[in-house]
Amino acid sequence: MKFCFGFQVAAVSCLFVSVAAQSAALPVNLVATELLTTTLPEAEPVASVIVPPALATQYRSAEPIGLLAFSPDNQQLAFSSSHHSKQQSALGDIWLSELYVWSFTASGSPQKLIDAPTTNKFAYYGAPALSLEWQHHNILLVIGNGDDAATELTYLTAQKRLKNPNIGEKTLDEAPSLTEAERLVQQCFTDWPAEVVEHSNNHWLQPDKTLLYQANYAGVARDLWLIDIANCQRNLLPLPKGLGQQQIWALGGALYQNQLVLALRQHHKKRSQTLLLQTDVSTLGTTQQQWLNWSYGLGGSFEFTALTSTDKQSLFLLTDNYQPCRSRLYSLNQQQLSAIAVDGHWLCNATVNHHGLLGLTLTATKPDNKTGEVASTNTIWVVKPEFLQAFR
Repeated sequence: MKFCFGFQVAAVSCLFVSVAAQSAALPVNLVATELLTTTLPEAEPVASVIVPPALATQYRSAEPIGLLAFSPDNQQLAFSSSHHSKQQSALGDIWLSELYVWSFTASGSPQKLIDAPTTNKFAYYGAPALSLEWQHHNILLVIGNGDDAATELTYLTAQKRLKNPNIGEKTLDEAPSLTEAERLVQQCFTDWPAEVVEHSNNHWLQPDKTLLYQANYAGVARDLWLIDIANCQRNLLPLPKGLGQQQIWALGGALYQNQLVLALRQHHKKRSQTLLLQTDVSTLGTTQQQWLNWSYGLGGSFEFTALTSTDKQSLFLLTDNYQPCRSRLYSLNQQQLSAIAVDGHWLCNATVNHHGLLGLTLTATKPDNKTGEVASTNTIWVVKPEFLQAFR
């Protein structure tokens, strides 16, 4: 039995990574040297931090939970759920999204704002929730049709009604051919061909500040670059020996102080694996640079989601494409990378706001002794800011 950050953790190792307390700024000069040949050490398990139930307000749902969004006043949590319509399409069962709001600071059950019959009006193969956010006192929910179209629904909380009740009349526009990040990269680096930048793979490590850039164009190396957008500075990321750039696809990353974590997908012999690597950006291009490998236990098909950072850490989520409720939640601070878990539960989704409120959707399975089948329970936890504040 061990204790990490003051919380009880069973059957895990408490690993600590020593880092220098240096400036978070990227190196001023362009690092365009040959890739270093530092080796990738054997994988180690990331230290787990268990969320104490005493710090969480909990709600058990009869149906699977989808997306989460905290209200601006930190008093409510909007969430979507999936309702089995008992209808079928050519692709199988039709699931319909519903919208709820939960006043977790007060007693009582969540209120249903948008029901399944409403979203059923424009479901083709289904009605999945694609995006959920608060806009002042209103809630914007983007619902797909299960195919290639989507509808924006705005719920007016003061009037207790939908702003656009004529469902299906408005679909989302296609994404622009040139994203804002790509436009900024083109402005900064005119020596990079515009058509290459336009088809690149980009992820913000720090919103509107630091960008992870990778070319995705035939005949162009898929090197990874850190770009300081404000100062138009680019820094080549020397990857460990054995990671061929043509086999690597950047999923995203997190940057806190000098500590950088990359989530990568590596393809090799028709198989893929997810890599989680950490380095100190102040040592880029030097003989002191080393990579820490935290890929232990990860499969081959994860998606990266950056969550809102607090003043103490940067949080991100790795979602399993094949088993969404086998997701991994991580916290990166200036000392170490940690996994956040709930004892006895699988993690499905997570969200965090600037005040440190942490929202989790969880599932747990238990065999039914009478029927022999496995029963699932779905739970939402809203964790008090004290939990994330305890990270050092």
